[in-house]
Parts: sequence; C-alpha cells; structure tokens
Amino acid sequence: MTASSDGVFQSSRAASAFVAEVRARVDQRLDAILRDAEARAAHAGDEPRA
Repeated sequence: MTASSDGVFQSSRAASAFVAEVRARVDQRLDAILRDAEARAAHAGDEPRA
C-alpha cells in the first residue's frame, strides 16, 4: 500500500468505527423508548379517564 491509500484505509476504519458507535447508541435509545412505551401501554388502563 502507498502512504496515500493507507491514510484512506485508516480514515475508512475510523469512519466505520464512528458509525458503529452511533448505531449502538441509537439502538440503546430506541430500546429505552420502546420499553417506556410498553410500560405506559401496560398501565394505560389503570388510569381513570377524564
């Protein structure tokens, strides 16, 4: 590999790692939102309607 292509490869790996980190955080946040929504739905019948 030349120095230029090695730099591109390193940048690509860094970008891939960043994307993986963002995806993991988004997945965690979506899981938390889903759990919250499921908990609210489970208790929706417990509250008297106005």
